[in-house]
Amino acid sequence: MTLCPYFGSCSGCTIQNLSYAQQLEKKKENISNYFRKIPHPEIQVFSDQEFSYRNRMEFIFHSKGLGLRAKDQPHKIIDIDHCPISMPRINELLSDIRTHFPDV
Repeated sequence: MTLCPYFGSCSGCTIQNLSYAQQLEKKKENISNYFRKIPHPEIQVFSDQEFSYRNRMEFIFHSKGLGLRAKDQPHKIIDIDHCPISMPRINELLSDIRTHFPDV
């Protein structure tokens, strides 16, 4: 079970269904695969919070609202009202945008 009602639909996060410890291991594995020359145990992934950590999001205005790209369908937009991995201020801004642009 994930905290996000959009998990699996939007492309914002792909491993939220894993435990936090497993997510960190997966990130280490991805970095190791990317660099290939660095042995896996030497890679350190620094972490702080399981949620509310992301400080950059690419929200998109579309005909039905404001959202994020759909998983595996970048031309499709998933309308969202909040993102659990985004920093609280980003979700506040998302809400403010919806308030100031009610017809979108």
